[in-house]
Amino acid sequence: MIPISSISSLKSRIALALVAIIVPISAVFVGSAVADMRRAAKLDQAFRRNAIAHEARGDYYRFTNGVADAVDSGLVGKDAVAALKHARDHVGALRALDEDPMLADVAAIMDRQIAAMDANRSLAGALPLRDSALHVTMHLEDAVRDYNEREHDLVEASLHAARLKNLTIATLAFLMGALATGVGYFLVRSFFRPITALARAAEQIRREGNYAIRVASRANDEIGALVAGFNEMLDAIQSRDRALEAAQERVMQQNTDLRRLAARDPLTGCLNRRGLNEWFERAVEQGPAGLRVCCIMADVDHFKRVNDRYGHSVGDQVLQACVRSLSRGLRMQDVLARYGGEEFCILLPDTTLEQAVAVAERLRSGVESEVGPAVREIAGLHVTASFGVASGAVRFEILLDDADRMLYTAKAAGRNRVVVQQSETAAA
Repeated sequence: MIPISSISSLKSRIALALVAIIVPISAVFVGSAVADMRRAAKLDQAFRRNAIAHEARGDYYRFTNGVADAVDSGLVGKDAVAALKHARDHVGALRALDEDPMLADVAAIMDRQIAAMDANRSLAGALPLRDSALHVTMHLEDAVRDYNEREHDLVEASLHAARLKNLTIATLAFLMGALATGVGYFLVRSFFRPITALARAAEQIRREGNYAIRVASRANDEIGALVAGFNEMLDAIQSRDRALEAAQERVMQQNTDLRRLAARDPLTGCLNRRGLNEWFERAVEQGPAGLRVCCIMADVDHFKRVNDRYGHSVGDQVLQACVRSLSRGLRMQDVLARYGGEEFCILLPDTTLEQAVAVAERLRSGVESEVGPAVREIAGLHVTASFGVASGAVRFEILLDDADRMLYTAKAAGRNRVVVQQSETAAA
């Protein structure tokens, strides 16, 4: 090691001092770059895994739609079978990236479905696949949700690491500028202003986190190159931050979409029980004090007979037609949810009990006149529903129980009628 006192040239002393600072700084940059590469590799794997999962889910939905269409056509289309095989290929690709045992289960089910479709694409061959298709669909939805959460966690970690790195880079840039200014001020007087500008910019970045700052310099020398490099570094930081923020927004939007889908009944499109509970919680928290809500519970009469006589496909059409009929008789602020099976729950905010009874009667009449004719493949199908109406309960669970008891009273009284709490009745 050469002692500093043995170096006669002041420029050499300055150069040696700068080297003593630059070497550890370079080590920091190299270490940071390696960490960035590792994070980028993890993010790339997460993005690829997420994209493959979405493609697998999309192809499998096309297959299940083809199975549903077979009810009308009597044959599962070749495109649907091809979509199933594509979905199987995507699951195989996912297994290469993720050792989740669930993927092996899904792959085995898909292999059996492919074999079944290759052997028989008729409706008779497709119907036995409905339960396994639902099993696979649920697993694929869980996989997409899990991969979205993993991707979100990786993006959050990368954003945090990027912020720490940006702060470190700004601090190092400030120290470099301060050192060069203090040691060689009398030799580099003409460079004083750009160096000071760099130091002020670095300090402002450290204090405010504003990476839109740029330092102006007309020098065509090492100092000019330093300023240009500083500006380019800020450009790169801003570009990376924008990319990370965009990725975070995508993940947040995907999570929002998944939460919205989780609150919906996939067959009818109306809210499910989870969505109904969330709506009531929001109404209590955000609505005015003393909000009055009436509850109507509706149940399709003799629905099991429809399923047993005409098949579940017709039963599904009846449920869908019921939702359409009920929706037409409600206001924008009213809430319709499939509570379970053939049972539906309707919440009417800011509604008196008398008004709720009138609404229930209108809905009952609409179901009787509209639902049966809507199922065109079964001529003369007659569908009715029974309704129970309740109001005034303090707790949501009590309100549902009251309406449910009124519904069972309507069933016991002969069905196709409205029964209201507090001994008030409506015409059947």
